[in-house]
Amino acid sequence: MLFNFEMLIIFIIFEKNINMAILKYIPPTKKIVDNRNPNGGFYEAKCEVCGTDFYPTRSSAKYCTPNCGLIAHRIAVANGTAGKRKPAKVKVAKDPSVKEFRGMEAVYEYLSQRFNTSKQKGTILDDLKSLDIGEVWDYKTVHILKVSSQVYHVG
Repeated sequence: MLFNFEMLIIFIIFEKNINMAILKYIPPTKKIVDNRNPNGGFYEAKCEVCGTDFYPTRSSAKYCTPNCGLIAHRIAVANGTAGKRKPAKVKVAKDPSVKEFRGMEAVYEYLSQRFNTSKQKGTILDDLKSLDIGEVWDYKTVHILKVSSQVYHVG
């Protein structure tokens, strides 16, 4: 009987009950569901993570198993590309003197650059929060229109 290195390690662990470091990770076998139909009409795809050929139920499937999908997500998080969505399209103000801002903080920053608002941040943000959509608020010489829940036109 031939002994290889792995059998020797297993023998040592069981015989002497020694705690050892893991030398090699062996992933579980993949359980890929075969969605082929004997009458035809099935999709054929290649997993974007591991390159395995599989037969998905949807034509837009990218991964052969949920584990490959999770691996792809973790790679995207590590690269900083996960969850990046295109910003919603908002109608741009036609008047060039009107500026568009996203969020109350951006409006406050603009006002603080134009006026001395160092002690009024809380009240300004409260006033912006209390505005209804389509309502105009006049701050000193500036008109602030709330276009949506996050978009303000200042001019």
